[in-house]
Parts: sequence; C-alpha cells; structure tokens
Amino acid sequence: MSLGSLLFGRLVDRIGRPWLLLGLLEIGIAVCALAFPAELAILKTVYVRIWPLAPGLTEMSLLRFCLAVAALIPPTTLMGGTFPAAVVAYSQYEGQLGRDAG
Repeated sequence: MSLGSLLFGRLVDRIGRPWLLLGLLEIGIAVCALAFPAELAILKTVYVRIWPLAPGLTEMSLLRFCLAVAALIPPTTLMGGTFPAAVVAYSQYEGQLGRDAG
C-alpha cells in the first residue's frame, strides 16, 4: 500500500482530475478482485509444477512467498493510491490539504 501511496500520490499532484484517478483506482481494485480466483488457479498450477523440481523446503517457502507477493502487489498498490487521490479530490482548496485530510 505504501508503494501505491507513493506512486499515485505523485501522480494525483500532476493531473487536474483527482476524481477520475480515484474512479480508475476503484475500478482497478474491482478488476483485481474479480480476477483473483483465476489468478489463484494459475499460481496453484505453477506451484504444483515446480514442486518436484525444488531441492528443499527453504526454496519452496521462498517460492511461496514470491508467488504471494506477486499476487498481492497489484491490488494493494491500487488500494494504497486511493487515499492520496481521495484527499486531493475531497479537498476544496490546495492549501488546506492537511487540514481537510485530518
């Protein structure tokens, strides 16, 4: 989520339509949620095919960690971008972003 806050926080400052960015982020999160069952099926297939080739438990644990990170990076990055976009969208005046966010 920190990655999304960093990336989209910078982006929302450069574009003039924070509501559009917020809407696109929410649509992206919904697409990730709808695609997640298919993504899990693909990751399971990858995991099952790699299992016989792994030399040990440590390597398989590392593989499971990498697969989990790969599955969760896209939706969590989008989720992290919603807060900066929402703050800018809801704030009436640029000079009052901190007060409005609080």
